Amino acid sequence: MAGLGFDERPISGMIIRPPGWYLALYGSSFIACVLIGLIAVFALRSTTGFVFGGMFLLFAAVFLAISVASVTRRLELRDDRLYEVLVTGTNMVAVGEIGSMRLSLAGNGLSRCGFFRRDGSAAFGPARGTWPTADLLRLAKVINVPVQSI
Repeated sequence: MAGLGFDERPISGMIIRPPGWYLALYGSSFIACVLIGLIAVFALRSTTGFVFGGMFLLFAAVFLAISVASVTRRLELRDDRLYEVLVTGTNMVAVGEIGSMRLSLAGNGLSRCGFFRRDGSAAFGPARGTWPTADLLRLAKVINVPVQSI
């Protein structure tokens, strides 16, 4: 296979997920809000109990949505394509179209990340969510794109 350059071989798979403590934090918040809400409704049996119980059950619904989103959200590299998997759907861009990756540190070893095409347009739209910085740097090395820090 003489003549094959580095860019011509297929890129192996890689999956980047949010940190596990996201699910632990929001999942436990969901459970705590459900328990407090149910206790307030059934133990107090008053208007105040129903109001506070309803408020905590509403918080529980919000935490459930965040927990589900943190479980499904991921970046997948497979078949020379980068996929952004979200609750709302999957976005895809060919690795060859990616011109750069821009990172903005968010603390705790996490960064917001934006992928930009060679023409400067955003590959996945505005940067959403945070990802482990070390995994993003490893991804940039695998797909051979420059990393810019903003």
